[in-house]
Amino acid sequence: RQIQYEGPDKRDEMVPQGPFEMPLIVKNEHARGKLFPLGRSGATAVVTKKNKMVIYGGFVVEGRLGFNVGETLVLDLNKMKFSYPMVSGNLPVRRNKHSAVLDDKERMWIWGGSVWDHTGGSSTYASTATYYADLGDTKNIVWHRVETKGKPPSQRRFHTATIMDGGMYIIGGEDYRTRTYLGDVHRLDLTTFTWTQ
Repeated sequence: RQIQYEGPDKRDEMVPQGPFEMPLIVKNEHARGKLFPLGRSGATAVVTKKNKMVIYGGFVVEGRLGFNVGETLVLDLNKMKFSYPMVSGNLPVRRNKHSAVLDDKERMWIWGGSVWDHTGGSSTYASTATYYADLGDTKNIVWHRVETKGKPPSQRRFHTATIMDGGMYIIGGEDYRTRTYLGDVHRLDLTTFTWTQ
């Protein structure tokens, strides 16, 4: 089946990239009428009850340039059509190699991953901040940063996550400081927002 692409609404001429604007290469592609997601690695995706795949983040390489993206994209799996939703709220910093899971309230939870921060030069780190996107309306997605309690998992990437019994579990991954692979399990209670191991 052919995949089609739908650009942003006229009222949304620039799709935000986390707390930053789109990288120039993405803006230029959109200006040339190529309203489609660039190929990427390290992105995550979840599928809603309405059969919409929501994709977040990833790492894009164009020529000799590489950068994280913070795009939130939607692929309607019934129509095989991509679109760029309106996004608002407290957006995560763009990242790759993070985790994303969908809970029964249609919230996409984002945790961890490699973050490339361009605010004060180029520095790379792994985030321990917790975010979710409300996917009840995939044309207008609202992001939230959650203030958690307890000790979160160490900074990591390449981990996995799952939702079970009212909690988000973070499992293993590569420790960002030591570059060793981990076998630990951490749980975030999605009601109290408290981490336990």
